[in-house]
Amino acid sequence: MKTLSYVHDGRECIGFILSRGCVGAEAFTADERSVGLFKDDQDAARELWRRARGQTSKLAVDEFRELRDETVAERAARGAEGSRP
Repeated sequence: MKTLSYVHDGRECIGFILSRGCVGAEAFTADERSVGLFKDDQDAARELWRRARGQTSKLAVDEFRELRDETVAERAARGAEGSRP
């Protein structure tokens, strides 16, 4: 099930998180720009807080690539298993 969560700093919305099931959670800034894909909602929220404080993180890019590669490999493995006689 996909869920949507908002991250606030007081009354100001600094972003939101869309759960992507077993893939993880994707964080977006308040102006709807994707920040990246994370292993869970907490990591996604941490990155939104970092960005709201003006801190940038290479962690978001690295985690996104790692999760993407894992997902692609898992799908390829499932596809290969399904094509065997």
